[in-house]
Amino acid sequence: MRLKSPGGRRLLAERGGRPGEGAPLEAWLCPAFVAELARASLKRVRAAREELFGALGAAR
Repeated sequence: MRLKSPGGRRLLAERGGRPGEGAPLEAWLCPAFVAELARASLKRVRAAREELFGALGAAR
């Protein structure tokens, strides 16, 4: 949500959102790009949870 404001976009740039250092600002403003990041993040979190605690719904 911070990217919706000029101050938030400036903060991203100050913290490493510069060209050549990850995705450009334009990508972060694209809903499809952010949705794909969210899906990939959720997949990693689910895999890590399963590795640590076992399959969801598995009896202990």
